[in-house]
Amino acid sequence: MSKKNLQSKTQILIIGGASKIAREVFKFNNEYNVIGFSKFSKLKKIKEYKLYKYKNISLIKNYINKIREKKIVLILMQGASTSNIIINKTSKELLKDINSNFLNFHEIIKLVLPHMLKQNWGRIIFCGSSRALKTDVGLAGYSSGKYASLGYCKTLSKEYARYGITSNYLSLG
Repeated sequence: MSKKNLQSKTQILIIGGASKIAREVFKFNNEYNVIGFSKFSKLKKIKEYKLYKYKNISLIKNYINKIREKKIVLILMQGASTSNIIINKTSKELLKDINSNFLNFHEIIKLVLPHMLKQNWGRIIFCGSSRALKTDVGLAGYSSGKYASLGYCKTLSKEYARYGITSNYLSLG
């Protein structure tokens, strides 16, 4: 398949699309169809980018159902942290960090994987953080979620490589 043919059929979905790094990816919108989803952005939609605010994954599910014949590159950038030292961190804060840095990705990947399996092609990129992997004071939940994403990414790549689906973890910073 030629590069041009691949590009015309490729969708880049960015989860956490309001970040500065994500906005750099939007520059490829002429070559690929780049769509961003942001859970924490105050913006409802940025016109110059195709960036949508979502409260739950139903918006993402609806979009994926519309692009049946397209190849998908999924970039997972979303992440958040409630900074607090362990003795002061509540279980609710810890779960919120783990949800936003790991469990939300699982639900989105479960939506995208069947589509990628039909295409026998897919790319999943986890954007992590060198700070999370080194960890720091007050980052127990954030680091736990990012480490979980790293392990999940490695498992995902071993389970689905034979179907043309790759999974990689980028440690930014």
